[in-house]
Amino acid sequence: MENTEISDQEVLPEIEPLTYNEQLIFLSAMSREEEICKNLDKEPDAPSFLTPICKEIVRKVKATLWQ
Repeated sequence: MENTEISDQEVLPEIEPLTYNEQLIFLSAMSREEEICKNLDKEPDAPSFLTPICKEIVRKVKATLWQ
């Protein structure tokens, strides 16, 4: 499996913030994904950790790409 982590020495390119419309699309898509994850987390024998991961993704994107 390929390592996709970025080392401390690598320089990330400057990333522009998401526009308002891009933010709406992202939040809408993540809302749908979170509903799917909630349903999967309720299934028997399923580890219930997907919903918190969705919330963490939204938090990180907001911290990184919001204006």
